[in-house]
Amino acid sequence: MEQKEQTVDTKTLVSMVFRFIFSMVSNVIVYLVIIFLAVELCITAYEYAYQIFGDVTVASEPGTDVTLKIESGDSSMAIARRLENNRVIVNQYTFYIRTKLSTSERKPILPGRYTFNTSMTYDEIIQMITDPEYQAKPEGEEQENK
Repeated sequence: MEQKEQTVDTKTLVSMVFRFIFSMVSNVIVYLVIIFLAVELCITAYEYAYQIFGDVTVASEPGTDVTLKIESGDSSMAIARRLENNRVIVNQYTFYIRTKLSTSERKPILPGRYTFNTSMTYDEIIQMITDPEYQAKPEGEEQENK
């Protein structure tokens, strides 16, 4: 009879050890997943913020020239989408936010035909499309470089 009680106790002990190990492994996995997701979120947030506030370019100098026409009623998002589709900017959403922070009714986006370069920063592009000195010439005329 004593041997039977020891067997039950051994089975219970093995079961308790197994549950403890399973619980610890499960907790470690959950914490690792949480840490991984937190790190990924931080990296993504940093990259997004850097694109908004940093000097981001698609290519290094000398880059490639791209000519685009901005119409009078074009929204900032439509312009950003066109610039991204033509590989002038890195991300249309970060450019849109940067444009909203940099433009106003007193400093609107001016319509015209512009020659952008893939090595231009967001600030340079925004300055070009909002500054009357950089305002594009009508079609057929050469744009003056500054």
